[in-house]
Amino acid sequence: MTITALTQGLAKGRPEIHHSDQGVQYAANEYVRLLEEHVVKISMAAVGQAWQNGVAERWMRTVKEEEVDISEYRNFEKCMNRMNSF
Repeated sequence: MTITALTQGLAKGRPEIHHSDQGVQYAANEYVRLLEEHVVKISMAAVGQAWQNGVAERWMRTVKEEEVDISEYRNFEKCMNRMNSF
């Protein structure tokens, strides 16, 4: 799922930096290879340093609280269409 999301994001444009936590999905060989192929600098928060990813974490919390948690979607496709509009 993360490879699909990354591929879709890269198709829309190339960020200069990709910042994430230390999740195994973000350190996976294929994920890192895709970022490197698109010349995206990789940035990871240090272990136990959650505040290093504060802006992204706050944005995701806002999306979840203000959109996902209070909305009712008929199916997964309708939800994904809405999320892709952000």
